[in-house]
Amino acid sequence: MKTRNYHSSSRNIGFAILTVLFVGIWCTGSASAQSALGDQFTPLHQVKADRDGDGTPDMLGDTVTVSGLASIETGLLHEVYLQIFIQDDSTGLSLFARSFDQPIARGDSLVVTGVVQQYFGMTEVKVLEYEVFEPQSPLPGPVPMSRALRNLETYEGMLVGGTATVTGKGSQYNGKYLVVTPSDSVARSVQLYVSNFHSLYSQFDTESLASGDRVRVAGIVSLYNPGKVEGEGYNIFLRDPGDLETVGLTQYTLFTLGIIGLVVTVLGVGWIVSLRSRVKSKTREIQQSLEEKELLLKEIHHRVKNNLAIISGLIELQMDSSKNEETQQVLRDSQSRIQSMALVHDKLYRTSTVTDIGMQTYIEELVESLRSMFVGPNSDVELRFDIDEVHLDIDRAIPCGLLVNELVVNSFKHAFTGEQGVLEVKLKKGEDVYRLSIADNGDGLPADFREKMESSLGLMLVETFKSQLRARMQIENRNGAHFLFEIPINGQA
Repeated sequence: MKTRNYHSSSRNIGFAILTVLFVGIWCTGSASAQSALGDQFTPLHQVKADRDGDGTPDMLGDTVTVSGLASIETGLLHEVYLQIFIQDDSTGLSLFARSFDQPIARGDSLVVTGVVQQYFGMTEVKVLEYEVFEPQSPLPGPVPMSRALRNLETYEGMLVGGTATVTGKGSQYNGKYLVVTPSDSVARSVQLYVSNFHSLYSQFDTESLASGDRVRVAGIVSLYNPGKVEGEGYNIFLRDPGDLETVGLTQYTLFTLGIIGLVVTVLGVGWIVSLRSRVKSKTREIQQSLEEKELLLKEIHHRVKNNLAIISGLIELQMDSSKNEETQQVLRDSQSRIQSMALVHDKLYRTSTVTDIGMQTYIEELVESLRSMFVGPNSDVELRFDIDEVHLDIDRAIPCGLLVNELVVNSFKHAFTGEQGVLEVKLKKGEDVYRLSIADNGDGLPADFREKMESSLGLMLVETFKSQLRARMQIENRNGAHFLFEIPINGQA
C-alpha cells in the first residue's frame, strides 16, 4: 500500500515501527503478520465502548492506535484545526488536533495514534500523529437516515443520508440548522447543522427552503452542538453544500414563479389595456381623418357636379341663341354627356360611400333624363329596365354611364318614329363579367354602320368607352338595334 503523506506531532521509534509493520501487512497479506499486528490496533467500536454504563468510554485517557476511512476532508469543519471523522463498516469516530500539516481527502485510509477523550459528550481521539495511505476500498455508502434515527447513538460519527421533508429551520450564535423528517418516517425528525466555523458556511442555502420542501441529505451523525433544539442532542453535520440538494420545486421557487407569473400577467394585462387604448385612440384618429376626407371628397364631387351643371346651363344658353339646327344638335349631345358625368358626381355626393356608384339607380335616372331631353316628357317611348345590384368605382362608372348615354341618345334620335317605341336596358352580373345590353325595337342599324363608326363622333366615343372598360362588344340587328357588352368584374379583359 502506498503512503501518500505523513504527519507527526512527536515522532518516536515505536510509531515508525508500527507503520512499517502496518504497510508490510497490507502489501504482503501475510496471515501470521496480520495476527501479530492485530493486537496493535484498537477497533473503533472498542474505543467508544461503555461497558459499565457510566456515560464515559472505558478507554477514556488511554493512548490508542486506530485505522479507518476518512468520511470528510480537512479544512471544512474548521480551517485551522484537524477536525474530521473516520469510519469502518459499523462504527464512526471523531478525530481532533490543534493543527495539521498535510491535508486529508474524503475516502483516504488513515492510521492514527492519539488519546481517547470526550467533548460535550462525544467520544473522540485527540490526534498525536497520523499517516495517510491511498484507499484500498471505497468509502461505505451512507446509512439510511430512517434506520439511523432509531438509535442515533449507534451511528455516531458515521455517514447517513436519504430524502426528507423540511419541517423547520433557524439560526443560532454558532451556526444554522434545518429540521427534517425522513420521507419514510413520520414520527422522527433530526436537525441538520452547519457550524459558523465551516469554511463554506455562506454557501449553504437554507434561506430558500421552507416547511414542506423535500431535500436529499448526506452528513455525519454528531453529538456536539451547544444550541441543539431538537431530539436528544444528536444532529447531522453537513460536510459541503452538495450534501443538501432540493428535490423538485421548493416553496420559495413556487412563490417566486407565482410572483413572476403575477407580474407577467399584470404587465401583460396592462400592456393589452394600453395597447387597446392606443388602438382605440388611433382608430378614432383614423376614423376622424377618414370622415374628414370623405366630407372633403363629397364637397369636391358636389362642386364638380355644380360646375358641370353651370357648363350644361351655358350650353343651354348657346343652344337658345343658335338658329342652326345641326349646331343645336351637337350642343345637345355635348350637354347630355356633361349631365351624364354630373349625375355620377351627384350620386357620389349623396351616398354614404365616395368610392362606389350603385348602377341601378344611376342608369335609370340617366335614361329618364335623356328621354326628357330628346323625345319630351309626354312621349310614348316605353323604358324597360332589368338591372342587378351592381356597384362600380368612379373610374368605371363614368365610362359606363357615358357608354349608356351615347347608345340611348342614338336610339332616341334614330330608332323611334313618332316618339313611340320600346327601349330596354339591362345590366346583369355573371360569374366573371357584367353583361350590359341596350336594345330598341326601332328600324335597326343601317348596312353601312361599321363604316360610319370610323367617322361618327358618337360611335367613336362608344369604341373609346368600351376600351376603357376593357369590354367585349357585340352588335346585332334583332328587331331593332341590340348592343351587348361584357365587362370583366375584376377590371381585366
